[in-house]
Amino acid sequence: MKNVIIYNQINTTYHGGKRYTDENLINYLKCQVEWSLKLGWKKEDIIIGTNFDFEHMGVKNYHLKNICEYSGFNNFWYGALELMDRGVLDDDFWLHDQDSWQNTKFDFPKFDGEVAGCEYIGTRQWNCGSIYFKKTCKPILQYIVDLMKDNPDVPVSSDEEWIAFCRFREESQIKNYLSSINTAYNCGVTHHEKRYEQATKPVHVFSFKPDKKSDFDVVKDKVNKDIINIFKKHKLLGEGMSNKTAFLVFGTESSSTRFITDCLIKGGCEGQSEHDQLIDYEDPTAEKVVWRRSFPHKWDDPDNFPYIIKGTIGWPDTDAMYDRLKNLGYEVKVVVCMRDWFACSKSAVDIGYRPHTNTMEKAYGNSKESYKRIFSFINDKDLDYTVISYESLVFYKEKYLNEIFKTLDLNEVSDVGVRNGNDKYYLQEN
Repeated sequence: MKNVIIYNQINTTYHGGKRYTDENLINYLKCQVEWSLKLGWKKEDIIIGTNFDFEHMGVKNYHLKNICEYSGFNNFWYGALELMDRGVLDDDFWLHDQDSWQNTKFDFPKFDGEVAGCEYIGTRQWNCGSIYFKKTCKPILQYIVDLMKDNPDVPVSSDEEWIAFCRFREESQIKNYLSSINTAYNCGVTHHEKRYEQATKPVHVFSFKPDKKSDFDVVKDKVNKDIINIFKKHKLLGEGMSNKTAFLVFGTESSSTRFITDCLIKGGCEGQSEHDQLIDYEDPTAEKVVWRRSFPHKWDDPDNFPYIIKGTIGWPDTDAMYDRLKNLGYEVKVVVCMRDWFACSKSAVDIGYRPHTNTMEKAYGNSKESYKRIFSFINDKDLDYTVISYESLVFYKEKYLNEIFKTLDLNEVSDVGVRNGNDKYYLQEN
């Protein structure tokens, strides 16, 4: 069989766009090539399909021309079809993400149909980071790609939803050609314990990001130990990888982003909660930092405020924030602030000398757009995130906050001084 990785860097905010800095992505691909060669793969059987130049240890990329510009994840399937059309893939092949790692030598799995994947176990949906294709699969692959091409405006979050459609919907013409196989062929960190429990041993493929501590901690005692030095060599683990963490505190206007940021500072992070923050202009150096943005993040002149998308009402440029932090060696996590939408919107309108907006309708609309943008960013970058509820903080105070801080590896705090800011909006007579 062939060992295939496909990745196109595209400029889009849609799910699966430019998810990595160029250097980071190249390091992933180098690790994959080096590890595959160590496991005994022939150079000619390692197939890398990209829309950028890549070469390492005699393995050179195939330049892809059939690019999906609206969704990065779809390129996984577009690229496979293109390489079949070009005659590059003329055998059974294992197609996988750059963060799906072979753990043992294994043969191409046996299954009915033409294409196989592994379920999350927590749901019947496939994790599409590691898929197995028979050499006769081209009509099935063509059907999948045509479906994606013909429906660019359908609001799906990833290719996994397209494959779920193909597997479960009555109108699908290929569902009988798609088979689920044992999780030994793709055991990732989502629902990991269930997937690992049901996997026949040894596990052949683990999916995880070695430079993401929360990922690596899940699998570090299970993965082939020989791969560790390769991760370290290419700065995905160990000395070349920083243990620094940056928390992005996001939420719609009046959702308590400023207060929550102050709490993270008390918990051991470096940063400021004000509208204008030092990190906007100077690179942080601390091991743990916090960077706050309300959505929108308005000021007198949003076009001249840093890390704001120009020409908007003040929507934060989350991609630029992320890229800067990653280039500084930080693992990026998101803290999402949530507050009752009625009280939040009333506060946005009634805030005083500088109201965020002038009508409840606009406030509600901003909230809807805010969380759409926040969670799209989280999904696009595949980031670890935590939701903090303002109401739970009001009622349970330090006990609630410290339980969350344990999961974020932050110090315990005391006397957070929170008050119920919702009462005045619900208890007023009119």
